Amino acid sequence: MIAWLLIFCCDTCTQAVAVYISGSGKQITLYFRLTACFLAETCAVNNGGCDSTCHDSVTGVRCSCPVGFTLQPDRKTCKDIDECRLNNGGCDHVCRNTVGSFGCSCKKGYKLLTNERTCQAGFGRTKVQRSRLLQDMMN
Repeated sequence: MIAWLLIFCCDTCTQAVAVYISGSGKQITLYFRLTACFLAETCAVNNGGCDSTCHDSVTGVRCSCPVGFTLQPDRKTCKDIDECRLNNGGCDHVCRNTVGSFGCSCKKGYKLLTNERTCQAGFGRTKVQRSRLLQDMMN
């Protein structure tokens, strides 16, 4: 004889329904109250506690952070990454951290190239200074 037991949860874990189907096809429905309830976190309630993006999963919520931020050990909070701390952010001269990003700039007399990290000399100088610079380079 084969039997199936199906359990359906109802109204926020205060009541449940169990359906027993016997091998002969007879169905018995039982209603009972739950004394303990374990609610999984959900993104629908307070964004699952996430600072930024919340994803519902089978085991609860999974938080993630936008580019420029890192998920902290509590798995909920996002913190700005200071890109300038590692290798000066890849900037030749000056790295300036901003919330979620960073920017490079150059010292006076230099120009930031299109890659937005490299500085090239010879800009912002007077004609005389440029002329002397060229002469020095030729000698």
